[in-house]
Amino acid sequence: MANVNLDEGLEEAELSERTAGVIGRVSTIGTFAVIAAAFWSSAESQYKIALNWAGKDPIAAAMLPVALDAAIIVAVMSLTRYKSAGRRQRLPWFVIVFGTLFSSVLNWVHVVLNAAPGAPQPEVFTGAAVSSIMPLMIGLATHLQIEGFFLDAAIRAKRLAKSVAADRTVLPPAAPVKRDAEPRPVLSQQSVDNLDGVAL
Repeated sequence: MANVNLDEGLEEAELSERTAGVIGRVSTIGTFAVIAAAFWSSAESQYKIALNWAGKDPIAAAMLPVALDAAIIVAVMSLTRYKSAGRRQRLPWFVIVFGTLFSSVLNWVHVVLNAAPGAPQPEVFTGAAVSSIMPLMIGLATHLQIEGFFLDAAIRAKRLAKSVAADRTVLPPAAPVKRDAEPRPVLSQQSVDNLDGVAL
């Protein structure tokens, strides 16, 4: 009966682990898809602003979203490292806040400047608001994915500890090793006579 319950518990643990693995992989793919989509949308707006309104060449214009939106991703990663090391997070937070605000403003300006003549103001405002949210989504999705990595590591460590504890519980205690009693030396009659002579 105990073996049946143990087998059922192992099957449930394997099923739970597989389910968690599938959820983790889907979550990771989805998070990276959100980051890529938000980065592409924000980068396109900043590229067009730098190219058409700032008079930059294509290469220099492409560096603007890298300097802003990519800096948000790096700052979020650094924030987690600073937090794990117990250090102050002022610099990463400054980069995150400044990069997000500046990138959002550029995305807003891009939508307003490129609005069709005579377009209704509510539509322009809505488009600008949606575009300005993209940098924020980049930071949030990056932070969510990093936290997911730490969570997966903690879950694996917890499962390993449970597995070790279960192995110690299931295994029977080792039987004591029986040692045969060592035979006492038998003295011959000659040895006894010799001992008596020494005693005399």
